[in-house]
Amino acid sequence: MKNSNIDDLIKKYWEGETSLEEESEIKKILKNNENQEYAELKTMFAFFDAEKDIRYPGIIKSKKNKIVKGSFIKSIAVAASIILLIGAGIYFYTDNTNKKIVNISSGEIQDPEEALKITKEALAFLSVNYNKGQESISGTIGNLEKLDIIKSN
Repeated sequence: MKNSNIDDLIKKYWEGETSLEEESEIKKILKNNENQEYAELKTMFAFFDAEKDIRYPGIIKSKKNKIVKGSFIKSIAVAASIILLIGAGIYFYTDNTNKKIVNISSGEIQDPEEALKITKEALAFLSVNYNKGQESISGTIGNLEKLDIIKSN
């Protein structure tokens, strides 16, 4: 085989791009080659061949307590998630800060002061909910603008 082919295979080997067949071909070439240029590689591959047959004579003990510890941590994470969901549900279910219900049983209100008071409360309620909706929409539009910037690049 030509030296350029050997050099190409060795270059591929050092770049980590050779297949097992190509590596075995390199080993065969170096075994049969007496050229001093490849002496270090020949020694290295001989070392790898000798070392791959070494086996540990003892018994390897597994650590089962790590498995238990991992499942315990997962259980805690699941429990914490459930508690957070329940807490958020209770918070949103019982959030009555701006929810005043005015019961108007008759069709007309005779007292102008009471009518003014009810109108102000209704407009305040409308304003608060309108502002919440505006904040939500402006946040969504901001995210959409970011996407447009990403798409244009």
